[in-house]
Amino acid sequence: MAKVLYFSYDGLLDPLGQSQIVPYVSAISAAGHYVTIFSYEKVERTKEQIKLMEIKLQKLKLLQLVLRLSFAQKLEIKLG
Repeated sequence: MAKVLYFSYDGLLDPLGQSQIVPYVSAISAAGHYVTIFSYEKVERTKEQIKLMEIKLQKLKLLQLVLRLSFAQKLEIKLG
């Protein structure tokens, strides 16, 4: 079993997240791997929408860490 860390600049509540990202990481999880998702959800998403997505992901045995994104923020990730 591998541990997978998945970063998505697109939020899981966005159309792309719903149609491609969630099914993709679900398949990885179903193969027996532990998946943690960092997703950047847009600020206009409500807490209720995010909570419903968290419940859906829990049923799929996925862990999501939500980061709020405003277009004024600069995405900067340093590895190593």
